[in-house]
Amino acid sequence: MYSELVMKEIIEDHRLRGPSMKNEPAFYRNLEQALDSRRRGQYLLGLKPRWDDTVADFTTCDFLSLSRSGQVREAFLAEVAAHPGFDLAASGSRIQYGNYSYLNEVEQEIAEFHGVETVYITQSGFAANVGILSGVPLPGDAILYDELVHASTHEGLHLSLAEHKLPFSHNNPDALREVLVSLKGTQPAFAEGTRSVLICVESIYSMDGDVCLLEDLLQVTREEFPLGNAQFVVDEAHSLGVIGNKGRGLVSMLGLEKDIAIRIHVASKAIGSVGVHQAQRKIQENVRHFFTAVTSNATWVEASAAGIVYIPLLEGWEGREFQTHIVPLRTQPLHEQFLFHKLLVNNINAYPMAFPVVPKGGSRVRLVFHAHNTAEQIDKLAATICEWAREILTVGLSPAAPLKMMQAEQAGPSDADAATVQPSLKPRKPVSFYMSILALGLLSLITSWDATSLAIALPTITQELHGTTLLSFWANVSFTLAVAITQPIYVSVSDVFGRKQPLYASMALFIIGTVLFATANTMSILVAGRLIQGLGAGGLDVLEEIILADITTLKERPLYLGLLAIAIALGTISGPVIGALFSEFANWRWIGWINLPIVGLAFLLCYFFLNLRPIPIGLGTKIRRLDWIGILLFATGSTASSLPLSWAGALYAWSSWRTIVPLVIGFVFLVIFGFYERKPVEAIMPYRIFSNTTATFSLITGFIHGLILYTLLQYLPLYFQAVFLESPLEAAKSTLPVAILVVAFSFVAPVIVELTRRYRILLWLGWSFTTVFLGLWCLVDETIPRVRVYVFEALLGVGVGTVFTGTQIPMQASVKDVDDTGLAVGMLVAFRLFGALVGLAIGSTAFTSEFQKSSAGLLKSMPEESRVLEDVSQAISFIPELITSDLPEESIEVLVGAYNEAFRAVWIVMTVLSGLGFIGSLFIKEHTLEKDEIGRQGLEQS
Repeated sequence: MYSELVMKEIIEDHRLRGPSMKNEPAFYRNLEQALDSRRRGQYLLGLKPRWDDTVADFTTCDFLSLSRSGQVREAFLAEVAAHPGFDLAASGSRIQYGNYSYLNEVEQEIAEFHGVETVYITQSGFAANVGILSGVPLPGDAILYDELVHASTHEGLHLSLAEHKLPFSHNNPDALREVLVSLKGTQPAFAEGTRSVLICVESIYSMDGDVCLLEDLLQVTREEFPLGNAQFVVDEAHSLGVIGNKGRGLVSMLGLEKDIAIRIHVASKAIGSVGVHQAQRKIQENVRHFFTAVTSNATWVEASAAGIVYIPLLEGWEGREFQTHIVPLRTQPLHEQFLFHKLLVNNINAYPMAFPVVPKGGSRVRLVFHAHNTAEQIDKLAATICEWAREILTVGLSPAAPLKMMQAEQAGPSDADAATVQPSLKPRKPVSFYMSILALGLLSLITSWDATSLAIALPTITQELHGTTLLSFWANVSFTLAVAITQPIYVSVSDVFGRKQPLYASMALFIIGTVLFATANTMSILVAGRLIQGLGAGGLDVLEEIILADITTLKERPLYLGLLAIAIALGTISGPVIGALFSEFANWRWIGWINLPIVGLAFLLCYFFLNLRPIPIGLGTKIRRLDWIGILLFATGSTASSLPLSWAGALYAWSSWRTIVPLVIGFVFLVIFGFYERKPVEAIMPYRIFSNTTATFSLITGFIHGLILYTLLQYLPLYFQAVFLESPLEAAKSTLPVAILVVAFSFVAPVIVELTRRYRILLWLGWSFTTVFLGLWCLVDETIPRVRVYVFEALLGVGVGTVFTGTQIPMQASVKDVDDTGLAVGMLVAFRLFGALVGLAIGSTAFTSEFQKSSAGLLKSMPEESRVLEDVSQAISFIPELITSDLPEESIEVLVGAYNEAFRAVWIVMTVLSGLGFIGSLFIKEHTLEKDEIGRQGLEQS
């Protein structure tokens, strides 16, 4: 039986040979060791015997069954018989003396058939692609190619003299435009028309079976390169004989014969002949003299040409409606081998494809449908695939299972085999992966600590260093401002240069700032240290989440997002407690010193284990591709707008020119930045990220969530101090219910997503809890039982924690190109932090305006020491005086009431904004989480 014969061949092909070659010369041992590495990975491609007519064919490229039917063979033999003087082989290349007149006549007939100026016949499609790309582009030219083009195109790229070889996302006109814009923006010769571009696509893609969006790609190219120095190479290998008038292919079907420079038609597939003919415009001499595959190879010219000319073209068939004849069944790596085996034992032949034939993670079995496939064969094919799917879903597979199962078919089951084969759906992660996750968690923890630990200790620090109110303000705000302004810049730089260099730079800045802070003997030095810390923390905060997206697939990411969220939430919530403990029981300088061992450990883990794939572009190109103008516009606009947001209502009134002028200037720069960002390829905030509703509303709700979260962190401890008259440490303890539940549900939410593979309902529940219990928090005052306060607080933490990670998952799931995931993550982190800045401004405004209203008229009858509150900007700094001063109890009660009303105004505003967040979450759509792709900067595989 054919299946048994093939299985024996496969098992023999995968038998390790290296151990038995110890006595052979080293040359042969080295070859076998290289082959053994493929055998262990189950992707050695061996030669399989040809099947007979009992096997259902879903593999060959005889799409129209012309070769199988014998029609082409008969026409070919008849034509050869009519020319008894034919040579059976060429005695030299066509440049020398193999250019037969019959071959020229055939080429002219084919040219007339395709409506082009010239046709050139070569041996194979592989040779044609390699020859064109190695012979046509000149030094300084560029080749752009769809990321899913055939292996022959990649081989031609290796041999090409072109200086620039750039991929674009599969069948994506916008992605092509970005590459074209970048090319002419960084290389003026292309804009001037003195350098040329070849764009390589396939009419029907051989691995995916989808049809090229050729008209759209051509339109984009005309718009960006109007001088005509960008032209297309269209590989019509799988469309010739299948689509277009009389099977001429996609270019003919679209009427683009005069618009495409080169078409490659493979005669050995649908039309059942031999060789390849290239239809081309105005480049005959170039191909003839620079195409080494022509100048140095002899072709069986006359015989193959006879087969090409006498093709029986069927009338009428091309008018039918149908999808393409290629149907890929994608599955997990190595599962394609099991499906291949499953089909084979049922006498069905289909071709399994895995890396490196297809991109890593893109394993599939390719089904090719033919005219000779019967309904019974297709029914049997469908039933076998369903049976395979049921087995996969029931037991899963280990990486070695396909081969072991084939061996079991031959040898019969044994106890040893049963003990050896353990079903497992996921391959084991390397140690470097888990060490990298630990490093990212440590960085998340330390940056979150530093963002929230200083505020509660600041009164003590200001008193010890004899600081002013202004310097105290800047010590608290400078860190957050620096983080917010630098995050999008770090995202852009890391996308061009790679993640590790900006990560190490961030660590260095963070350490320098930490040392300055911890050794400061004046408030000015302390503010400088916090500023430099923030410049480093901006990179650490965003890069840790981006790198997590780089090294995990979307399918597995919810679990690891939950683990990272524990560190972020734990650091964010415990920061005030740590700050209070150090300032009250030790020394505030430990807020800085505690960073150093943790960052040092994270650096060592990153250095030894975080081995990310480098970006294979030269330094000069990276520098040119960076969005320098966008960085300048964004840095200017965000700085100018963030500063007044941070001091409005605290240092200066909203109506002050010191607030209005920089706010307007910053807004203008950000508007200009927004319009400009449509141009650069490596934009800081590319338009394509906003191209779908889910991404847009994920960013909006992420902004609102950051606004609410950081406002709660700022005002909840102060609320317990002012309304319940607690010390800073007691207030920090009172926030533990919300802290613990935020941390817990930051992890629980993604775990639920991991189990259910759904996130919308969870997101709605998170926003519902946040809105409802923020609303109930508005009812809290000093008379309510503390148990009820803690219950409200805890359930509010459930909502805030759920949304914390719940927003990240749809943002990443909505990204079309896996390499844009880092940009999407970075933008969400930046939006969340800008929300924090705006939240602090809104909270400060709501608090001060309501406090001024509530305390108006009351302060005149109060003791002298409380008159300082007539300046409403002193309301926050006066809170500790409520406990330590000698004010009468009646006066304290009055002030507590005023503070309660002021804080209630903050809670009301937050409740309204949370309601808007809930409404925004309704527009987030459910996207699949079953993507197994790893981005270009993923971990190197050892």
